[in-house]
Amino acid sequence: MPPDEERRSRADIGDQAQLVRERTAREAMLQVLSENGDQIERALQRLAQGTYGSCEDCGGAIPAERLEFKPEATRCVSCQEARERWGATGA
Repeated sequence: MPPDEERRSRADIGDQAQLVRERTAREAMLQVLSENGDQIERALQRLAQGTYGSCEDCGGAIPAERLEFKPEATRCVSCQEARERWGATGA
């Protein structure tokens, strides 16, 4: 392969790799935004039902500090950590 073609081929591969990285990053961001939207919706429903601030898993109180930091939280720290350890998502 002539040197010019080889350089172009490497550049094309690099461009394709960059596009794949960008697409993967976009997909990951969309997934996070979707999950956050679901969490916010559940928190709003709990607010309307009068259960906002109570953990949806154990029923215990979600500390005020957690709700100040993450107002869409629907689980206490312990339940959220347990959920994340097992690979589940949610607030």
